[in-house]
Amino acid sequence: MIFEQLKRTDIARIVDIQVANLAKRLESRHMGLTLSPQAQAALASEGYDPHFGARPLKRVIQQRIENPLAGKLLEGAFAEGDTIVVDHVGKSFTFSKVAAAVGAELGDHGA
Repeated sequence: MIFEQLKRTDIARIVDIQVANLAKRLESRHMGLTLSPQAQAALASEGYDPHFGARPLKRVIQQRIENPLAGKLLEGAFAEGDTIVVDHVGKSFTFSKVAAAVGAELGDHGA
């Protein structure tokens, strides 16, 4: 059986699926996860091998995103209600947060 080589768009969709699985796990902590286009492209590039297709992608996501993120969660860098934003700058992935809107949670009625 002959398989066609994966295209960049295929790899990007596979990245989305794998990251969605991680985001679903974060939902249990009431946290969101967003991936910048740069981070998605970097994961797709690092996780694709012409000989193995997208098979290495899961390992790349674990090593480059899940493991560092777990460390940051243990450090308390992110809290319930935060949305974690993963970006790629230079050769590194960065993690920042968008905090839950306090005014919206408290029913901001003005002063």
